[in-house]
Order: sequence, then C-alpha cells, then structure tokens
Amino acid sequence: MTNENITNPPPVERAWEKLDEAVGRLETALSARFDDQSGAGAGEAAPETAGELEEMRRSNATMRAANETVSRRLNGVIDRLRAVLKE
Repeated sequence: MTNENITNPPPVERAWEKLDEAVGRLETALSARFDDQSGAGAGEAAPETAGELEEMRRSNATMRAANETVSRRLNGVIDRLRAVLKE
C-alpha cells in the first residue's frame, strides 16, 4: 500500500462527501428561499413557488404515465419470454 492510498480516501467515499456537501448547500438555499418569501401565508406558496409546484406535478404525472407504459411493455416481454422458454 502506498502513502497516497493511506492519505486519500477512496473515490466512493469522496463522492459521498461531495454529495453530502451538495445536499447541505441545497438545504441552506431552500431554507433561505423560504425565509425570504414574503406575502405567503401559512400553508400558502408564493406565486413563483406555486408555479414551480404545478410544473413539477405535471412532470410527475407525465413520468408516471411513461413508467406505466414501460412497465406494461416489460411485463409483456417477460410473459413472451416465459412462453418461449416453456416450448
């Protein structure tokens, strides 16, 4: 084992550290954004946030529909493969 291996953490560990730092920055940014929003009452989103939320909901619905389509197709392929393997 070289000295470099002893002093440098493995790549996966560095990746986890970077991810943890990024999540921390996101949490800080979100906290600041929600603290800065004025005019939005309790449980009420600011207009730009409401628009983003609606856009995310539409995107989520689209992804769910695509997921259902892919799932049905994969199930069909699996069923056909099983039938072929039984022959």
